[in-house]
Amino acid sequence: MTSGGDPPSAMETVAEVRLSHDRFVLGPTIAAHRDLTVQLTAQAPTSEGDWLLFLTATGEDAAQLLETLREDPTVADPRTLTETEDHCVYRVRIVDGLRVSGVLGDLGFRVLDVTSDDGDWCYRIQGPDRAALTAFFEHCQSVGIDLELERIYRVPGAGGPAPRGLTDGQAEALRLASEGGYFAVPREMTLGDLADDLDISRQAASERLR
Repeated sequence: MTSGGDPPSAMETVAEVRLSHDRFVLGPTIAAHRDLTVQLTAQAPTSEGDWLLFLTATGEDAAQLLETLREDPTVADPRTLTETEDHCVYRVRIVDGLRVSGVLGDLGFRVLDVTSDDGDWCYRIQGPDRAALTAFFEHCQSVGIDLELERIYRVPGAGGPAPRGLTDGQAEALRLASEGGYFAVPREMTLGDLADDLDISRQAASERLR
């Protein structure tokens, strides 16, 4: 029970999504080392306006990533910061490639984790509501990013006015839309298909997505 005057905790949406595109930053590197787990741990701007990216590679051949980073056209100046038997920490400078961190920030999301898996980037993001999540899905579709929603749930957010979290029906609609290819490029599922799967009208399906 909260004390008088304390605002209720907001419920925010956490989504785990798999993103695939051949122009992603570090895309050539993670595609060449599908047996390694590469985690993006931090990024920082430089005084020249560039961005530095810090990543940790885990696996038996983690030390071999350096040579691939040198050949990766999306980054430059790779440097090994830490090396052990099973993991290495690297720093690179971003020079090219597709990124989604900017649009996630614009939509109010925090990036909780970014990890490679079988040549794709897997993002765990936390944001305000279903409208922001749908807007991110639609942005991915507009730039040709294949997106697969792997998990979605709600967690307590910061205190204050609570943005609306996903209802069970909205979460189910997003999950079915992702699995059916509604956000794929090209689109593999129509709004009518989604409505049929949910046994609701097209208008109701559209409202659940938005």
